[in-house]
Amino acid sequence: MNKEDFRLAVQATVDFTSSGPPPREFLMEVASQKNNMPLPLVAEDKFGVRLPPDRYCLVNKNYVVLPSKRKRGANTAVGPWDMPPTSAAIEAAKEAKRARLKRKEMEDLIKDGAAKAEDEEAAAAVPKAKAGVDDDDDDYD
Repeated sequence: MNKEDFRLAVQATVDFTSSGPPPREFLMEVASQKNNMPLPLVAEDKFGVRLPPDRYCLVNKNYVVLPSKRKRGANTAVGPWDMPPTSAAIEAAKEAKRARLKRKEMEDLIKDGAAKAEDEEAAAAVPKAKAGVDDDDDDYD
C-alpha cells in the first residue's frame, strides 16, 4: 500500500459520507419558483402585519411568575433584597412624612389667609349705609 492508495481511499470516503453545497444554478431555480408564487391578499377590513397563531409566535412570554407563599410580617423585607429596613431608614421616612404634613398645613394656612384677605377687601369696597345720617355735601334735602 502506497501513498496514492491511501489518498484514493480517503477521497472515496469523504465523497461518500459528505456532500458539498448544491450548485448555484439549482438554488437559483428553486428560489425563482418559490418567488413566483404571489403572497396571500390582505382583507380590506384588516390592516397591519399578518402573524401566525400565538402558539407559533416567539413574542409570547414562556414563563409564569408564581406569587410568594410566605406571609409577610411587620419586619419582613420588601423588595428584591432580603433585609428588613434599618431603624435609620424608618426614622428618615417618618421625618419626611412629618415635613410633608407640615408643608401641607402651611399651604392650607396661606390659602385660608388669602381667602380671608379677599373677603375683607370685598367687604371694605362695599360702603356701609348709616341709617338717618346724611354725610354728603348735597343740598337736596
